[in-house]
Amino acid sequence: MDADRVREIYDDMLNARLERLSSVLDERIDFLSHGPTDVFPYLGRRRGRSEVLEALSEVQGNLQVASLIDQ
Repeated sequence: MDADRVREIYDDMLNARLERLSSVLDERIDFLSHGPTDVFPYLGRRRGRSEVLEALSEVQGNLQVASLIDQ
């Protein structure tokens, strides 16, 4: 995977293009995000593509994501 493709994936995350992200996530993904659960109850450990996509969708519904990479 080249750098341009990685940037596309980050852009898809930033813009909540979950249908496109689904194609790059392994069905058995094991995702862990650290943060206070009282502030970010939708994060934590998620297993499987559908759980990860659901968590990312909730992030987009609750936060404004400005950037995922240093530009």
